[in-house]
Amino acid sequence: MITTSGFKQEIQKLGKSSILLGSRSMPLQLVLFVTSRCNMRCDHCFYLDEINDSSRTELSIEQIEALAKELGGLNWVALSGGEPYLRKDLVEIIQAFYKHSRPNIMSHVTNGYYPDRISDMTGKMAASCSKSKVLVIFSLDGLQETHDRIRHSPGSFDLVRESIQAVQKHQSDYPNLETGVVITAQDNNQEELIPLIEYIESKLMPDGIYINLHRDHTQPSNVIVDPQVLMHYQEAVAFYESIRTKKNLKGRKLLDRLLDGKNKLQKRTITKMAEENTYQLPCLAGKVSVVVDELGNVYACELLKDPMGNLKNQSFKEIWFSEQARRLSDSITQDKCYCTHECAMSSSLLFNPGKLFQSMISGVMT
Repeated sequence: MITTSGFKQEIQKLGKSSILLGSRSMPLQLVLFVTSRCNMRCDHCFYLDEINDSSRTELSIEQIEALAKELGGLNWVALSGGEPYLRKDLVEIIQAFYKHSRPNIMSHVTNGYYPDRISDMTGKMAASCSKSKVLVIFSLDGLQETHDRIRHSPGSFDLVRESIQAVQKHQSDYPNLETGVVITAQDNNQEELIPLIEYIESKLMPDGIYINLHRDHTQPSNVIVDPQVLMHYQEAVAFYESIRTKKNLKGRKLLDRLLDGKNKLQKRTITKMAEENTYQLPCLAGKVSVVVDELGNVYACELLKDPMGNLKNQSFKEIWFSEQARRLSDSITQDKCYCTHECAMSSSLLFNPGKLFQSMISGVMT
């Protein structure tokens, strides 16, 4: 039986209630682009213009550790790029956030091109961050021929498979280590989504599959999605949800079941937003979550071009509590900005009381 006190305790683990009361406090979720370097040129990459620009000087490990110290406690740290494993100090970056922020979840997305490096580094991450979930998410956008074509990287499909299996070998030693696979639904793979999910479930067996919807990323509040891609996306989401439902979820922790419900609600919200190209719920980007790029620019959202400031010139707190930051984050709410960006959508649902209650019911009852 789900008790009120049990639900309250799980919600408290997600973050600070001051967000729900409307006051401005430190963010609970960080998306950090650790590099713009990448060994691939994926068709759907929204960071393509910045990839491998030699003029983009990355934050040093010392600057990143200073950021972690200032941020303090976080619920979720998501590292991105570029390809994160091109940073030789990736383990040290993870350890810095574990030391100073102790997040519930530390995730990063990789193209899986470097099996030996990934295996070695993830083992070290999991061993040194035992109180946090270390989630390694591998990008896989089709079966072999399709994936390699989208990534413009022959042989990359086999390397992803090898990397996933290498990380999974560590899981018996480190129960805090999880693997995931993210699929970006797009016109180049739309008819292959369900066969791809079947392959991932039967052959790769990650802890989770994440299905994202590709769109015109340059236009917040103007969601442009091909109707055929959206249809195949909906079918793929429904297919994977049916797989999840068939699995024995009864013994899972309440928090995990709540997050399952949140994920279902998130997909339905994204679908409705894409179908109608309309605002669906308040976006809390710049309030609950923050984005920092590899140059040190601090953003409310990675889709918005105006930075709040730069960490090479100011401390994070000076930036976060500045008038510029307040103006930018308030404009997102006041202008009813919307998009199908998964990270911003996730935090907006988690810290929206009405929507969170819906996710509780959905997650617990299925």
